[in-house]
Amino acid sequence: MKRLLRIASLTVAVLYLAPTLSSACSAFCLADGDTAAVGRNFDWLGDYGLIFINKRGVEKTAFHVDKPVKWKSKYGSVSFNILGREFAIDGVNEAGLVLATLWLPESQYEPADKRHAILNGQWVQYQLDTAATVKDVVASLAKVRVEEFEHIAPVHFFVADKKGDVAIIEFIRGAVVYHTGDTAPITAITNNTYADSVIDLVWYEGFGGKKALPKSMSSLDRFVRVAAHANAYDDASGVTPTDYAYDTLESVTYEAGVLYHYGTMWSWVMDIPDGVVYFQSRKNPKRRYFRPADFDYSNKTPVTMLDVNAGDEGLVTPGDFTAYDEAANRRIIRKTFDIMAYLAHVPDALPEEIAAYPATTKVAR
Repeated sequence: MKRLLRIASLTVAVLYLAPTLSSACSAFCLADGDTAAVGRNFDWLGDYGLIFINKRGVEKTAFHVDKPVKWKSKYGSVSFNILGREFAIDGVNEAGLVLATLWLPESQYEPADKRHAILNGQWVQYQLDTAATVKDVVASLAKVRVEEFEHIAPVHFFVADKKGDVAIIEFIRGAVVYHTGDTAPITAITNNTYADSVIDLVWYEGFGGKKALPKSMSSLDRFVRVAAHANAYDDASGVTPTDYAYDTLESVTYEAGVLYHYGTMWSWVMDIPDGVVYFQSRKNPKRRYFRPADFDYSNKTPVTMLDVNAGDEGLVTPGDFTAYDEAANRRIIRKTFDIMAYLAHVPDALPEEIAAYPATTKVAR
């Protein structure tokens, strides 16, 4: 019997990506009853990154906004970062909530109002800290305004939870637009708006049209290809959701070269019901995995981290993570700014302010 699939193809272009990188990355969610697997490629100029174990019971104030929201982390989480601690690209928390950041050039955020605000680059960590479900995340949009950082990071977001619910959250013409349930018959996005992606999909075989599946790495073509590949999954095949997720990601994986000066730098697959995250990188293609439930999220223990390229094949344990290193955090932030010529206009002091931000958080008493 073929699985009922809910697909989420997304292009995750992390905080501060340049327009030349706006056609990067893909991911999806396979969901059927109690089964759900989220997969994701991260396409980038550099093959680096840090994985952080973030603690519950930590008080935080939003960075670099005039009317910052303040919160205390309710949930511990594991996050993937290239701009340092507290500025997550992707992550999963102990409640099973999964989030990712996606590049969307059309993004126009809401104007200032009476609500407190948070930068789009810190929003993923905020949700990992405070939300357990897609419904929680959507409800927060009426309470906390999302603001673009320095007008250099137009993004939208992908959210999934333990039940397999999915939300696509965008900011179009100064208003929040989100798609869930019946309004997301195909829960998929890339670097185009959800509406544009769905409109384009109907021209192709398997979705009502006659066109053959496209082969390019453009945003819309990747959307079609990943959707078709995921839609073909049959649980009778004997292929596990995790393995099929990797097969699907492979269909949109590419190497840096003449046509693309960026490529797929790492991939991960989250088996939501089993609570396991599998990951591998171009620099270290061995498939490794960890269980978020294995980590100590108490604020009485130190924050720990892991190089995304570290480790042998198989289980990565809490003992493989090392204590938070401020110098290493600063280096990764500096590397991200240095690798992007697009960020040349950013004030020189900004990377250091981002590096110093973790010191402003406080363990709740």
